[in-house]
Amino acid sequence: MTPRAPLGGIGDPPKGDNMATTKTLATAIPAAKLTAAINKAVGISAKKLQLEVQPENIVHKWDLVGRVLADASLAHEFATDVTKQLKAQGIKADAATFIVNKQIIAGFIERGRIGELREL
Repeated sequence: MTPRAPLGGIGDPPKGDNMATTKTLATAIPAAKLTAAINKAVGISAKKLQLEVQPENIVHKWDLVGRVLADASLAHEFATDVTKQLKAQGIKADAATFIVNKQIIAGFIERGRIGELREL
């Protein structure tokens, strides 16, 4: 038997008046529809920003190793310095930063671990 998380832990539903009464089901999006949506969004943004972009969508699989930071203005500098320290230890790495859902992640990607680019 798997132990449950304590009350209010991960996997527990909200308690009391906060209990959700509706269900939302995840839906799958066909690749063609996703590609069309991406192309439309990219086209609008590129035109708005007067930016020339490559015509094909790509997926670049990689793993960023880093830490969550509170200050985005220092993220690149932090990632670059961490990478410099790693290179001094003989580790091949490239500085990388990633911002999603207001979380700033700064660190590095090991060069030998970078996957191949592929079209979507």
